[in-house]
Amino acid sequence: MHLGCKNKDSLDGVVSLLSYRGLVKLGVHNLKYQFLQDLEAELSTIFSKALKIKLKSRQGLSFKNFLRKRPLIVPVPLYWRRENWRGFNQAETVGKMLEELSGLDSWQLLERRRMTKPQTKLSKKARGDNVKKAFRVRVGVIPLKRVLLVDDVWTTGETMKACGRVLKEDGVKEVWGLTLAR
Repeated sequence: MHLGCKNKDSLDGVVSLLSYRGLVKLGVHNLKYQFLQDLEAELSTIFSKALKIKLKSRQGLSFKNFLRKRPLIVPVPLYWRRENWRGFNQAETVGKMLEELSGLDSWQLLERRRMTKPQTKLSKKARGDNVKKAFRVRVGVIPLKRVLLVDDVWTTGETMKACGRVLKEDGVKEVWGLTLAR
């Protein structure tokens, strides 16, 4: 858990289940860039075990308390062209895994307003600039109290923080992030 990420204007906490290295890195990379969706079952098993371990840890207590408040699961959106090209959104895949395990509802609350460059090859500052004003809450959404943002990987956190800011500006009181790996 990364409580240092807590910010009244963005995220109230972040949980990353696994370290982004070795087989986890290879699996996530293959899912995103090789379109190997048959890895989803294996990732789901790993995800489930890692979540259970995280929730039993002392660090997981705040996150467990947040989950008891029944937040809405919201995947970080891809721009529509990238999602059409890839055929899926990897954050939605993580969201579906969490939905099945937790019984929480998930919904595409956010949309990406514009195409952004892939974050992987950008500096921290460039990543922040890249996603600035890239997201918005879908029109006509009833304000929510709690949201659990989900994504595949937390690197610098700029994407998730940008989404958190938009949600807070729209009136969401508590926003946590969950990633498969960091």
